[in-house]
Amino acid sequence: MLVVDTTSRCQPMRLREGLLKKRMPGVMPRIGRREHGDMEERGTSRITKTKAPRIKEKSPLDPESESWRTLPWRKFEQHVYRIQKRIFRAEQRGDQRAVQKLQKLLMKSRAARLLAVRRVTQDNQGKKTAGVDGVKAVKPAQRLAMAEHIHPTHWKQIKARPVRRVYIPKPGKLEKRPLGIPVMETRAHQALVKLALEPAWEAKFEPNVRTVQPKLIA
Repeated sequence: MLVVDTTSRCQPMRLREGLLKKRMPGVMPRIGRREHGDMEERGTSRITKTKAPRIKEKSPLDPESESWRTLPWRKFEQHVYRIQKRIFRAEQRGDQRAVQKLQKLLMKSRAARLLAVRRVTQDNQGKKTAGVDGVKAVKPAQRLAMAEHIHPTHWKQIKARPVRRVYIPKPGKLEKRPLGIPVMETRAHQALVKLALEPAWEAKFEPNVRTVQPKLIA
């Protein structure tokens, strides 16, 4: 009788069944699979490690800065504008006595003095340019003192300080021209006088002059 070895034939069939079981659809291999508990642990660890953003607390202003900031600047500007308008109309009428009285009134007013100091110390482009005294910034308390010091009654007691000479290049040339930079207080004097002289000269200008002029005609 012939003896047939069936074990060799059954082995390929068993291998095929095993491969089909491993490649069943819808079942992912365990390698790289993340459990739900692991995700929760990782999420909590990330949350605990991140820091909340710090909120910078604004430092409170000192009383001097607050008092300077809360001044009624709008009312000061309106008051100065009204006096400038009266100077303009008096110059148009040719009343020189009224012009001089109004100019003195304007320079003595506290509103004009405070506006002149603010323009020199805060508004102008060269507000941080120092003179011979080396002063680049003025604190609010010093601004208030400067506004009182530039009152016309103190002008005879004030001695003019020298200017700081600086040479700046001419546009498109190698040459330089001299420039004199006065101290901060002298610039405040000049700004105050400018507020008084500007409306009088505005009335003398022709209406078609191409210059930057304040609108005082109304």
